[in-house]
Amino acid sequence: MRNSLRIPGFAPDLREFKTLVGIKSIADSRPQFKLGLLLAALTAALFGALVYLAVYSRGPWMDEFWSLYLSSPELSTSDAFWTRWALDVHPPLFSMLLHLSQSALDLSIVTGRMLNTTPAALTALFFLTLALVDKSQRKFLLVYSILVLSCWAFIRYFPEFRSYFSALCSFAILIACLKRIDATEEPLSGINGTLVWAGFAASLAFCINLHYIVAFITVVTVAVFGIGFALRRHWKLFWTLAVLGTLSVAPLLAFFIAQRQFLEHMAETFWLNVGTLEALVLLSKFFLVIASGSAIATLVALVRLPSIFMTGVRQSIADDPEVRFALMLIVAMVIAIAAVLVVNVERPIVQARYMLSLGLLQLALVATLSSSLILQSRLLLGLVFLNSAVSILYQGHEVGSEKQWYSSAEIIKHQLALCPASRVHPERGEIFGDANYANVKELAYHYTARHAGFPIDDLDTPITASPAAQCPPIVWAEHYFDLEDRTDEDLREKILPSVGVNGTCARSKVYRAESGVVIVLDPSEPGCMAPAG
Repeated sequence: MRNSLRIPGFAPDLREFKTLVGIKSIADSRPQFKLGLLLAALTAALFGALVYLAVYSRGPWMDEFWSLYLSSPELSTSDAFWTRWALDVHPPLFSMLLHLSQSALDLSIVTGRMLNTTPAALTALFFLTLALVDKSQRKFLLVYSILVLSCWAFIRYFPEFRSYFSALCSFAILIACLKRIDATEEPLSGINGTLVWAGFAASLAFCINLHYIVAFITVVTVAVFGIGFALRRHWKLFWTLAVLGTLSVAPLLAFFIAQRQFLEHMAETFWLNVGTLEALVLLSKFFLVIASGSAIATLVALVRLPSIFMTGVRQSIADDPEVRFALMLIVAMVIAIAAVLVVNVERPIVQARYMLSLGLLQLALVATLSSSLILQSRLLLGLVFLNSAVSILYQGHEVGSEKQWYSSAEIIKHQLALCPASRVHPERGEIFGDANYANVKELAYHYTARHAGFPIDDLDTPITASPAAQCPPIVWAEHYFDLEDRTDEDLREKILPSVGVNGTCARSKVYRAESGVVIVLDPSEPGCMAPAG
């Protein structure tokens, strides 16, 4: 047991590391489970406090209004399916669940965000139950929980009315199940087996049917483990994964075929345009941001990682199920990243929020390699908790401070206070080839205006010339980004023609908000108020 942590060719560095963090030997050090549980509970409490504050303080953005529109109870389930869900670039499962929940809830942006409490609670319950019935998974689950709670993605997407947080929770459960299933040295049976396989089947179905790109990464991950089982001649596990995967993919494939023509049309006008080099840069930044919330644990994992290759991969796989699982995660990540980059050449898909599952694979790898060492040292546990607390406080504050559409509304309220008779004209903007886009944008403008407490005109209401003595018309254009790179003249030329105004309108004032533009016209300016010809 004395040599259980010795790494051939690497022992001096490891001894120095163990001395530094207060680890004498795994053999004579009791894991700090009680302290770990306390710190995990504190991490969860801090996470909950920050994200629930952000639920109320964060302003909405365009995608959240899509969730409102797709879940609207004004249509029957059948009509909603064919007129809305089939004309969306996402699978229908999330919209269908929201639509069904409307019978009990009057959904708004805030109540929709609060629904993320459900997947969060189910994930916590699953992790706790698995830890109670399976002692072999406790170290991993404890450290993995702390890393996930302090992850940028988990903090950012809880206070958002979209499917991303549900997908994150489902994928976290999927990884926990795969880790236990992969530990074939201890066969699954009884309540443990029932829990793991039920959790795996449910999380797999949700991962595959919530989002197309999450489904893609999930299929790659499960396929890697399935092939691993085949190579190790665990044919029962291989066929179980294959059958469950097929059953989960079937409804997604059927829906994909039903909406294939729409998706092909949308692909021609889809907003995302990311080349291979830019995709590599984005993925690198993404993994660095994920690592920032788990920097201490990542460093500990990096200390152990060389031993896998120095000892020999084949021997490591045979001797240590933790090492084997870590290697399977590495293979899954490499293949998934390569597959994403290949697809991105034909259809750009690399965007941070679409890659969230890769972030959880990264954290699972870190937890697998670091949990044993971390749980031998109070110093390491304290540093991991401190790292997590800083990440939660920083990311929670950042997310909660985002005003988004409310930022423009505050500018308009100020202008209306100066001249209450001004009329507010929302701008339609680009439609991206989507039949429902204009409807969603109109809903978004009216929802935000009601929240801010001022009236607005409908989309496409023309602006007519007004006497100079009257209050100036206000043009509101939302869902614009990178505004610091665009001049006032560029924004006027882009926005004003869509609300029936031509001319230079050089005396109009342009105000930049977080995600939009407010233009206050000067009706006395010659030629500015003439209808566009």
